[in-house]
Amino acid sequence: MTIKPTMLAPALFVAMCSLLTVCWPTRADSSPEPVAADPQTEAANLRRRALAGDPVAAMRLGESLLDRAEQNKMPETLRAKVTTDGEGFLAFAAQAGHVPAMWALAERHQTGRGLPVSPERARTWLLQLAKTGDPEAHWRLYVMSSEKLLDQEGIHHLRLAAQAGHGHGLKIYFERLEQGDVLPDDPDGGLRDLALARTHNIP
Repeated sequence: MTIKPTMLAPALFVAMCSLLTVCWPTRADSSPEPVAADPQTEAANLRRRALAGDPVAAMRLGESLLDRAEQNKMPETLRAKVTTDGEGFLAFAAQAGHVPAMWALAERHQTGRGLPVSPERARTWLLQLAKTGDPEAHWRLYVMSSEKLLDQEGIHHLRLAAQAGHGHGLKIYFERLEQGDVLPDDPDGGLRDLALARTHNIP
């Protein structure tokens, strides 16, 4: 995705500005506290950083827009555009490799918070997270697979979750091994499973 530096609709810009406030700590001395930055300036700076390719700024902006779009006071004429822009900024950050943005998209598409429920889109981002070795991503991919019909890919993700030390993954993996639902993935798999069980004190 390419974020084009076009001007947001004025109403959207105002909505974005209203999301950002600056909190200043209480000063120990008697000197005057600094004046909070203007929300419009903060919003403009955040948007400028996001458009320049800063994934952290893009995620922050995307999350803010999606949360704003869910509020009742958001005009219906703007809600769809704000949602699209919010998802776009999150996707930009995720495609840049920003792991928190990948998780935000996966969870929002799984729960329907701010975005339509879409198991396929959630799965797409979970697969990206799994490539980073994230055990929770492997576990969720296994769960999504087992909700339908457990296949070899689901077993693969369950095994990787267990090998990464995921608590639920370990429990279910060894239960399935004991039941014969899962077999070692190669000739040395049995030895790896035995070592894994010993590491985590599993009988």
